[in-house]
Amino acid sequence: MELNKTKKSDLLKVDPRSISIDESFNVREEYGDIDELKLSIIKEGVKQPLRGRRDGNGFILTDGYRRLRAITQALKEGYEIPLVPIFPEIRGYTDKQRVADIIIYNSGKPLTAVEEAKVYERLMGFGMKQSDIAKKFGKTQSHVSNRLKLLQMSEFLRECLNKDLIKASLAIQIVKNYPEEDKQEKIVESAIEKMKLVGKKRISENHVTPEKKRSRYHKLFTESIEIMKGQSVTQDKIEKVQLIMESLDAKKPEDLVELLMAII
Repeated sequence: MELNKTKKSDLLKVDPRSISIDESFNVREEYGDIDELKLSIIKEGVKQPLRGRRDGNGFILTDGYRRLRAITQALKEGYEIPLVPIFPEIRGYTDKQRVADIIIYNSGKPLTAVEEAKVYERLMGFGMKQSDIAKKFGKTQSHVSNRLKLLQMSEFLRECLNKDLIKASLAIQIVKNYPEEDKQEKIVESAIEKMKLVGKKRISENHVTPEKKRSRYHKLFTESIEIMKGQSVTQDKIEKVQLIMESLDAKKPEDLVELLMAII
């Protein structure tokens, strides 16, 4: 697969209003701080040229979605941006090459793990194997495989990932352990509750404790609950102890006693 071998002499200056977006091609979901980029463009202009393929008298964007969004916002606010630099696509370019370029030419905000996975999925649609994709971008095959797992996330898990409530690596682990979307949602909802109880801002592996691991402490939980019931502790506090114990993965009786005393 050859690169889009444009030269500096190919650079054009065009009206940004003549550039359109094919949303079916665009993989961007998270645009980051567009306001900061917009102010930079207003003050200093577009430093990194866009890329696009010709479409009649205009262009369809193939690289520079954040820049074009920032430009469009500036125009709506009344700022004058008459011309922007763009590299036109060379003749004979294919959709397969365009998709690869989404990663190759990305020089701004890095693609999210899900956005990257979308690129890999599209390349597989063109007949590329995971090993081919890994070699193309200098990644391992397991990296490509794991990224593709993210496309099997439930919508709720995807929202948590986009909000930075969970790392991509842990989201991948959840998808592997719980392929069913409804199960993913239950696991993550429980993890969020545990996360909040211990004052954290992001779900950790300790908040997503597999059932087998939890069963090791079942007896400890049961004994603790019986002690608390004997002291007329509310059901709400009992449930809190269970959640905290699971999230902290306490291994010693004294750990549990300390938690109980803190809640009682």
